[in-house]
Amino acid sequence: MAAANPLSTKFSLVALVAAAALAAGCASMVTPMDAGTAFRPIELAATQSASSLQMRAEQGDAQAQLALSIALSHGLNGVQSPDEGRIWRARSSQPRGYMPITQYTAAFNGQPSRINIINVPRYDVSSGQLAMIDSCIVYLESRSRDSAVCGGPELALRLSTIWANAK
Repeated sequence: MAAANPLSTKFSLVALVAAAALAAGCASMVTPMDAGTAFRPIELAATQSASSLQMRAEQGDAQAQLALSIALSHGLNGVQSPDEGRIWRARSSQPRGYMPITQYTAAFNGQPSRINIINVPRYDVSSGQLAMIDSCIVYLESRSRDSAVCGGPELALRLSTIWANAK
């Protein structure tokens, strides 16, 4: 039986460490959002005045922009303007900057190796959060779905109560 090539073993170890580092880096890019945080804009829309939400929204707070859009679109706390609500919703889901990610491209076919910088947009309100909020609002308006769409029975009950009070 032939002895393992030390260069091959060293390369395998380096490749394993690099793969682990890459996997850890990718995992840290996506931060899961708990239900309380995901549905916070609904709570803000139902409990805060449109003027206080508008002040925060104009300063660039994406969660306040989304909350203001919910309040305006659904007539919470005596204000209603669906057109303005759509504008604030679009603003809330715009990129808030970029996160640079570096990518190493190894030398190949006589070409030099290089490092690429990829700018990935960063969002404070994700399309997933928007979809969760939309589903929860359908539940709050009609109770036609399971309370799980609002984060479970306890959170759905709390949101239902403040939603009804704001209507």
